[in-house]
Amino acid sequence: VTCEQALELKRLGFAIRCNSYYSKDQKGKYDLMVSALPSAPCALTEDLPAPSLHTALKWLRNERGIYIWAQPHPNTHKEDESPTEMTFDCYVRRKDAQGNLSAHNNYIIDGFSTMEEALSAGLTDILPLLKRHE
Repeated sequence: VTCEQALELKRLGFAIRCNSYYSKDQKGKYDLMVSALPSAPCALTEDLPAPSLHTALKWLRNERGIYIWAQPHPNTHKEDESPTEMTFDCYVRRKDAQGNLSAHNNYIIDGFSTMEEALSAGLTDILPLLKRHE
């Protein structure tokens, strides 16, 4: 995840051990650090856990009931096309009070060249909303 996404995740309570983290230098700039072993949760330091996109999305599903997924845009996926010619849409859906995925809490972000770009965009869009409303 990006540093901005990591900041938002930490504010929301993300504290899972990660092999990567953002370390704050003396000038206040964050640098990405990678370790061979998962680091301890960074709750008491200014370091930020830097989870993989998969780990961040799984945490949102389990902790907040937010589902983010990507799939090929319906008008661009054809059997004879290579994956590089497709575009992807990102879908964000939230569980309702009864625990069902609600169509009323659904939105789409479209037009990404890779699935990872689409998922990252969904994560970027939803995190500030959770900070305000949760």
